[in-house]
Amino acid sequence: MFVVVIRFIFVMRRRLAWLEKALAPIRAHCSTAAFKRLVSTLAVFLGVECVVVMRDICALPPRSAQQNVRWAARAILRAALAEC
Repeated sequence: MFVVVIRFIFVMRRRLAWLEKALAPIRAHCSTAAFKRLVSTLAVFLGVECVVVMRDICALPPRSAQQNVRWAARAILRAALAEC
């Protein structure tokens, strides 16, 4: 069980590090709190969780699920940039 928890933490930190690197060009335009909020919010879209919701709960076909996830991520990014 301990190994599973450690692996989960490692994967989550890697996800956050990847997002921080991808969003680095806008970091200078945002406060530290706003940037952290953006990174943590967009992390939701990098896991299987969003796919499960779109496919299983919303019963969307794969292409529509992908389009909805992209739309939501872009909307969050636009909102964050408007606040920076």
